[in-house]
Amino acid sequence: MWQHMAVKWQNCWHSMAVNQQFVRDFLAAWNKVMNLDCFDLA
Repeated sequence: MWQHMAVKWQNCWHSMAVNQQFVRDFLAAWNKVMNLDCFDLA
């Protein structure tokens, strides 16, 4: 029983870590695009 719960928590934690990395990468790309776009508006 405890081993099963530990595996569930491990999978959940891994999923959250992957999501955080995705959000970090997405925001970095978004900022890069927005910064490039700012120069075109001037």
